[in-house]
Order: sequence, then C-alpha cells, then structure tokens
Amino acid sequence: MRFVIELDGPVFEIAAAHYAAYHDIAGEIGWSRLDPTTYWRLVRSKGREANILPGAKEIKIERYYEAFPARFESEKILSGIAARDDARQLLAGIARYGTIVGVTLGTNVKTRKIGLERANLSELVTEVVALHADPARRSKELLGLSGGDRRTVVVAATDDLVRAAATADLFCVAISGGTCSKPRLHRASPGVVFTDLGGLLDSLACGAEDLIAAGLLPPSHDV
Repeated sequence: MRFVIELDGPVFEIAAAHYAAYHDIAGEIGWSRLDPTTYWRLVRSKGREANILPGAKEIKIERYYEAFPARFESEKILSGIAARDDARQLLAGIARYGTIVGVTLGTNVKTRKIGLERANLSELVTEVVALHADPARRSKELLGLSGGDRRTVVVAATDDLVRAAATADLFCVAISGGTCSKPRLHRASPGVVFTDLGGLLDSLACGAEDLIAAGLLPPSHDV
C-alpha cells in the first residue's frame, strides 16, 4: 500500500500558525481580530465564507485573502508549526502497512521538512511534495505519487484534496484535525472520515474492513 498524507492537520498542529497569519494581516489592513477559538471554529466550519472580518467591506476581505497564503507560508509563521504529540507513534504504525508520502497544498516544503526532522519523522515520510495551486492538476500529481498502486490511500485534511483524490479515482480517508470540520469533509464525499490518524491506524490494525466496505480494494484484488 501507499499512503499520501496531507501534513497540515494530521501531522502538524497548524491552528496557532493559522491564527498568527490572520492576526498579522487583519492588523495590517486596519481591522479588529476575533479571538483564536472563535476564529478557528469559523474557519473550520465555513472556510472562505467565514465571517472572520466582521463588518469589513469586500475590498478589505479581498486584500486579506490575497495576502494570507504567502503570509502563512512565510518562514516567520510556518516555522512555528510543530508535529502532534502522537505523530511519530501513529506514522510508525501506518508505515508498517505501506510507504508514506507527505503532501501539502502550501508551497513551503523546506520548512515542513525541517519540522519533520525536528520531530524525528523524516525516516517515516519518504518525500514531501507541494501540490500544484491549480486544482485541475492535483489529481494527476496524486496519480503520480500513487506509483500505480491501486490500493493507495489519500489521507486528506482539506475538502480540496478530497475532491482531487476523487478526480484521480483514488480512495480517500479524511482527517478532521486541520482547517476543515467533519461536516465540510463529509460534503466532499471521502470514503471515511476520522478525527485523527489514530482512526486510520486502528482500522488498518483490524484488517481495514471499514475502508474496504467504503471502496478500498482488498489485498487479494487482482489489479
């Protein structure tokens, strides 16, 4: 098997860094900030539709979203991310069942690799790949990362990656530890939604019966 795992959320805690980027940009455009808990709840539940700049005119909202990707990916912000406390245990468990590739919808691969090294995870993640900004190209990239293994599992923390996996006809498990809540992930129609990587590892340890029931090819399938 191969596991293509989105790093932001399932492996890295990103809530604080996400809020730090929001805090900086909101201040720069001269707008008040929500508290961290409210901000993260709204982002996870509503995404781009979240009212995180209450009362702001469209021009300020556009300025915010234009600035956010580069700010979040900056060394200043992204170097603050850390691996989840149980990341090594869970990734080591998953690695017993197949190769792990890390992916991100961001651009700063270098800092994410440093984060993996700092958490002693590099040996478990064979490579880290930044997927293309164009959603139409991501499905082809995922197919390339699958290496032709029809039992590849895409582990997505964003609805964007869930949809890319579907376009690539790859089985997808969604993890709700990142920027998308469970309801948003369910609407994108992955095979299964878990709270964290522990749910995936538990499933694999039990023969992946729930994953197979949801569409994952069984080990004996002739491909």
